[in-house]
Amino acid sequence: MLNFTPFKQETPVLEIGGRAVPLRLVRNARAKRLILKVEHSTGEVVVVGPSERSLKKALDFAARERAWIEKSLANVPPRIPFGSGTVFPLRGRSTQIVHTPQARRGVIHDHVLDALFVSGQQDFMGRRVQDWLKREARIDLAREVVRYVQMIDRPLPKMAVRDTTTRWGSCSASGTLSFSWRLVLAKPDILSYVAAHEVAHLVHMNHSKKYWSLVERLYGPYDRAEAWLSAEGTLLHRYGSLKGAR
Repeated sequence: MLNFTPFKQETPVLEIGGRAVPLRLVRNARAKRLILKVEHSTGEVVVVGPSERSLKKALDFAARERAWIEKSLANVPPRIPFGSGTVFPLRGRSTQIVHTPQARRGVIHDHVLDALFVSGQQDFMGRRVQDWLKREARIDLAREVVRYVQMIDRPLPKMAVRDTTTRWGSCSASGTLSFSWRLVLAKPDILSYVAAHEVAHLVHMNHSKKYWSLVERLYGPYDRAEAWLSAEGTLLHRYGSLKGAR
């Protein structure tokens, strides 16, 4: 059964199969009508409308599409939390989390065993692992960004690492580069490609032929990386928590 109940900041919640699923309302002036979608990476139900007035009809609109929502949510890959025994990809290699509660060194990556040893209380393992992965992603991305900006003779830009759900990377008008920390889960060449993709925007803020020529000069042939992100990238969002995603 699908019901709507009040949610923080007037965001409704869909109760489907005994679990609460937030319904996000998004205003987009370019939308011609109400559009309903389920984000495959997060399981989030989104209604897009051209105006605030149109979005007032979002609840009724979503309720009419109840069967489609339930079917779509059933196809969302299950989440895989970071806990003791969890196996997840780290730089493309299957890695297992091993809980070592008595250790005092935080998170240790054993490259030989492909294991991540995590100390402390089990209740905080997920957050500890995810924080560690974000730091590792920043290190890897910073290395690649430095290499690529040197190739185009540009100053080092500001860089942010977040938990984005719709883009692997972005370049703001001011030249700040933002990346998803989940890139550290993929093989290093995928992370490197996304870094090159965004650094190229420091020269061309578009996707023109000149832009793609620059991407290829920086990274090399990029078709395989693009194809991998399209086919497999969504699965990286299964791991860990989506809290604080931006």
